[in-house]
Amino acid sequence: TRKESSAASDVYKRQLLADGNSISTCEDMLTRITSCLNFAISQDLIKKNPAISVKLPKTVQNKETNIKVFTKDEQDLLISNLTDNVIDRMIFLSLGTGLRLSEVLGLKWEDLEDGNLYVRRQYRHIPIIEDGKRIWKYEYTKLKTESSLRTVPLPDGIKIMLDKHYKSQPVSY
Repeated sequence: TRKESSAASDVYKRQLLADGNSISTCEDMLTRITSCLNFAISQDLIKKNPAISVKLPKTVQNKETNIKVFTKDEQDLLISNLTDNVIDRMIFLSLGTGLRLSEVLGLKWEDLEDGNLYVRRQYRHIPIIEDGKRIWKYEYTKLKTESSLRTVPLPDGIKIMLDKHYKSQPVSY
């Protein structure tokens, strides 16, 4: 019955995740199993594909994941070794705001207002197929989720660095 199939898929799903498989690995396995069962249907070996009822969770937070962050001493050491080049400015901005690299690269001057940064887009490399080959195209894209759209208040040191960087930009007409 449908209820038994759903219960069996839940057991299967929990076992895959309990075995330490990532969601993407589970999705890949499910895709392969679904494909095999669809072939079995086309060969009249089975009448229905039970894998269709399997729904994987969108994300699973692993509470045991150990996220490593810089200590205050490590941050101070890193900052003391930064120079005045554009890469070091991006590192300083990322350290002071917590922005991801793609978010830092996606910033425009119009995103800076009243001592705040408005995170509205990201700059990412996107794989595309051209003449049968995969190449990478760089473009501004929307953020992954609505919650990624945010306002980030800037510490004074970041404001000073951005003001200095802005004033060093060539004037465009």
